[in-house]
Amino acid sequence: MAEASDGINYGDLIISALQRGGDRPAFVAPDETTLTYRQSADLFARMRRVLRDHGVVRGTGVGVFGPNRPEIWLATAAVFTEGARFTALNPLNSVSDIVYMADNAELEVLVVDPMFVDRAEAIAAESPRLRHVFTLGPSTYGIDILQLSTQVTEPVLSPCEANVEDIAWLQYTGGTTGVPKGVAVSQRSLVQAAQSILASWEMPVVPRYLAASPITHAAAMPILPTLLRSGTIFMHKSFSPEAWLCTVQDQRINLGLLVPTMLYAILDSEHMGKFNLSSIE
Repeated sequence: MAEASDGINYGDLIISALQRGGDRPAFVAPDETTLTYRQSADLFARMRRVLRDHGVVRGTGVGVFGPNRPEIWLATAAVFTEGARFTALNPLNSVSDIVYMADNAELEVLVVDPMFVDRAEAIAAESPRLRHVFTLGPSTYGIDILQLSTQVTEPVLSPCEANVEDIAWLQYTGGTTGVPKGVAVSQRSLVQAAQSILASWEMPVVPRYLAASPITHAAAMPILPTLLRSGTIFMHKSFSPEAWLCTVQDQRINLGLLVPTMLYAILDSEHMGKFNLSSIE
């Protein structure tokens, strides 16, 4: 394994972003619960300690799947910052497909929302490489990482030790031309993506970002740039044109990420003219 480098990696940016926001709101969950930057940094550091204590180190493969919620992103951030390797798993895929990806990515740990615990248990039964299944809350199977986090006495906010060329994100394609293929994204590439978004997207000075598509995929990309500007991320668990329009109006959303099908659904919605969208930049 290569020695850790002196370059800025993705984990460094995450720590910097979470530490600079203070008591400003960082995340607004689908149930409208708010996490400040201080609360987010604390939970992130506690989950990082739990993962480290269970053998998640530089290069460990960790799979994450669940709906949009702040804890999903913070757990993923903890994986990046330990120098481990993140893979998003789609709960809509079959168990056999996910087992294939878990084995191919050499995943040793899963972090899942309790709503998908039955699927996680089935995957663990078929994938002998998996050592731990963490759940984000009480569940009938696995280890509740949130409960363990409350017992942590020494949260970890030390710098990320990953090399900038280490694989940070191993993302799988849809498999439309065969089996899904892993696309390796380095720490350096994620840093470049965050910096490019800040530089070329003409982001608002204080972003208010609405994530309505999965944050385990493309919708995650504006999150760190938003946090680096001490903005706020609002999350929806699923997409509805009316709910999207309502949140934009009520929360004065100024930044969004929409795939074409979502955009067309909004433009075609009968509710389009009922909401004030002037906040969008």
